[in-house]
Amino acid sequence: MDPIEQSQPLKIVPSSPDLTDTTDMTREAAKLIETRRDKLEELESSVEIASNTEGKIQEVIFQRSGDYFDFAYISFLQNRPDILITMVVSSEEEKRDFLGKMKIADIPSSRCRFIVMGVNDKDISVWARDSYVMTRTSDGKNVVMEPRGRTYYPGHGDRDVADRIVATTGERLITSPLIFDGGDMRASGKYLFVGAITIIQNIPAGELATPENVQKVVAKFKKQFGKEVIVVGFTQKIDEHGNAGEYLAPLKTDMDKAEPVFHLDLYFTPLSNNTIAIADPQLTKEILEKMKDTDFDKATVELQKYEDNTYLIERTIGALKQFRNATESLSNQEDLDRIAADMKSQGFNVIRIPYFQRYVSPISYNNALVENFLENGKQITQISLPQYGIKELDESAVHAYERAGVRVLPINGLFRGIDLMGALNCLTSEKRK
Repeated sequence: MDPIEQSQPLKIVPSSPDLTDTTDMTREAAKLIETRRDKLEELESSVEIASNTEGKIQEVIFQRSGDYFDFAYISFLQNRPDILITMVVSSEEEKRDFLGKMKIADIPSSRCRFIVMGVNDKDISVWARDSYVMTRTSDGKNVVMEPRGRTYYPGHGDRDVADRIVATTGERLITSPLIFDGGDMRASGKYLFVGAITIIQNIPAGELATPENVQKVVAKFKKQFGKEVIVVGFTQKIDEHGNAGEYLAPLKTDMDKAEPVFHLDLYFTPLSNNTIAIADPQLTKEILEKMKDTDFDKATVELQKYEDNTYLIERTIGALKQFRNATESLSNQEDLDRIAADMKSQGFNVIRIPYFQRYVSPISYNNALVENFLENGKQITQISLPQYGIKELDESAVHAYERAGVRVLPINGLFRGIDLMGALNCLTSEKRK
């Protein structure tokens, strides 16, 4: 792994008054946004997408919409005291509610600063990863980049989050001519890995995903984000006559065939420039086959200690038991194995990580935050890893990363992510040193 500069300890400072403005977007703020919304052509030659692996994380941005993930937010605050938390909320009431949760957990209010949207509670989703990405100019300044469009916006207010962030921080904002969700892209220091669904979305409507059209889109992403682009996914191939063959999905209507899961960050995690962790349902099945019914009963009891969604507990435990007893593998096992083989053929080291998606949304240990930094002269790879409260699976994922030499920082409280198809990476956007 490539060495990087020694990071300095983060000094956490109290929130500034302008970060807690409870009014709707003011004219002054709107004017500031327009001055920050630079034309892409003026910046694209010097903008590079921020790495999701290099450097220590300095700040994490969450979007709180109700209290659904408060357990996870509090766990992150407790386990990552070195990181400043910025919490985007929709109202002053949301802010007060979360500050109350922090007080109960004995976490100083200075650990979290707030950006108050001033929109209806239901208009902002919890998915901070998808509606914008962080980029940097050649002189090291942060630039927030939003896409021309997304697959869909789960919260109407998600369209305005990037605007509100730059109005608060004074950073620059640019709008890309490309369509993307942040969760379908992962960047290392050298490479930008892009999910095949995102590639297809940027092919003109009605055209085939021919190798030529795919490469045109790849070239646009390379120019836009300043890194070598590697496409991940595709289950059908297009031959030289435009006929469907083995790997590429031919039409936009076939996007569900393009990736094993709808977002790259649920099954694919770059750990450095040369190592990638890829989901493996078979590992989960092997773990489950060693579990007795009494082990599942114990897991249920443990989950009930902090999770009041009884239906989700019963549905998840039931799905895991069914998979334990099933004779067939998961439908996406072959696709994930092929992607792992493809990455190996391109020279990457690949490790496999437990994963599950059957009757419920993914239990993903790829949806995590990775850091690489020097500590006392030693290169460290560290991962903040979601934990779902199912001991056997959580411990297996921790051990899989540790065997690869990765330091693991467990983040509890992600069980509810099973219900909403997301975990730690989906919930966050980060800034690094």
